[in-house]
Amino acid sequence: MQTYEFQPSFIVDISETFETKMEAVKAYNTQFHVDGAKQKGPQTFISTPEFIKFLEARAKTFGFKIGKNYGASHFIVKN
Repeated sequence: MQTYEFQPSFIVDISETFETKMEAVKAYNTQFHVDGAKQKGPQTFISTPEFIKFLEARAKTFGFKIGKNYGASHFIVKN
C-alpha cells in the first residue's frame, strides 16, 4: 500500500489530527527520518526524508479527493 496505487473504499478527513499523526510517526526516530536527529541504524526506505514527504503528499492527495486538507485512505476486503 505504501508504494502501490489502489482505489480506496473510502477516505476519512484527518485534517484536524494530521499534525498529531506526524508527531507520532516522528516519535519513532530510530525508524523514521526526523530533521535534526542523528540517524540511528541503517538507512531504509522509511528512514529517508523523502518518505516523510511522501506521507504528507499522500495525505494531501487523498484530502483533495474529498475537499479537505488531509485524508486517509481505507479499503474493505471482501471475501
